[in-house]
Amino acid sequence: MKRSVLIVPKGSFPHKRGTQVIDDAALDRMFRALGKLGRDIPVDFGHQSFFRKNAAPAGRLTAGSVRIAPDGLRGTVEWSPKAEELIRTRQYRYLSPVFAYNPAHSANGNLHIERILGLGLTNHPNIPAMKPLFNQIHMEEKMDEFLAQLKEALALPEEADVGAVSEAVFAKLGEIEPLRKAVSAVGAALGLPEPASPEDVASAAEEKLSAVANTGSLPTLEEWKALSEELDAMKGREVARKIGEAVSSGKLLPAQREWALAYAASDPSGFANFLANSRPVVAMGELVDAGRPASDKSPLDPAQEKINSLLGIPRELHEKFNQ
Repeated sequence: MKRSVLIVPKGSFPHKRGTQVIDDAALDRMFRALGKLGRDIPVDFGHQSFFRKNAAPAGRLTAGSVRIAPDGLRGTVEWSPKAEELIRTRQYRYLSPVFAYNPAHSANGNLHIERILGLGLTNHPNIPAMKPLFNQIHMEEKMDEFLAQLKEALALPEEADVGAVSEAVFAKLGEIEPLRKAVSAVGAALGLPEPASPEDVASAAEEKLSAVANTGSLPTLEEWKALSEELDAMKGREVARKIGEAVSSGKLLPAQREWALAYAASDPSGFANFLANSRPVVAMGELVDAGRPASDKSPLDPAQEKINSLLGIPRELHEKFNQ
């Protein structure tokens, strides 16, 4: 059975010959050495292959499966049926690496680890920080089970790898997010506190519909349409009233009425803000010709009269400021 396990943990670990320093540089050296070797590394029982010929194999670390991970070196070990059984029954608990170090580069009691010579299945590992194999195998099986469930839920083939599963999961999340926002909006409309679960929103919506139903029959589609049209008409009358007040107060010229209606229809909040911050552009009220009697007014130049007409400027206003 092939299992992905931690082969060498990262850190500094005591040894009778010094401190085994397994830092990023050491991990890189071991990784490159395994790559150059290009073959499987044997795994035995209790390091017996270093002392006995024809020692029973426990498994092998498959070539090309080793990678550098945040916690150290990881790789795939193909266990023999006997080793698999002994691990599951916890008769053997740990994987123990055997290192080769370079004395010429070792200093201050720190051993310069260069490569892995072999691996042993043991209860007394060279590195006490090794993780129990049963836990690692159990966790991997749980992950395999979880991946299988994900593949089934996402309608992916059994041979789909982890990358394909991850891509499908993120794609599904992209579809779910708009639905989540919609549920949140409905929950807010129903007065539910954030975050409200879909179940809470559904329950609140059901209660709301029941309350409405208990007060009488629900409005028909035609009634909803008529109500909507009436609301639109009310809004139109309110806008027209506000524009009329703005013209009367001098905030808008009469010729700007159509422009104001269009502005209010396209951007109600912007138009309301415009009116709130506008000042009268002309002095409004009763216009009195202080220069001469009304009967003594001379005709306007045709061009000026045309301009006044386009701008909506009454003749009295023009004459008041052009005496």
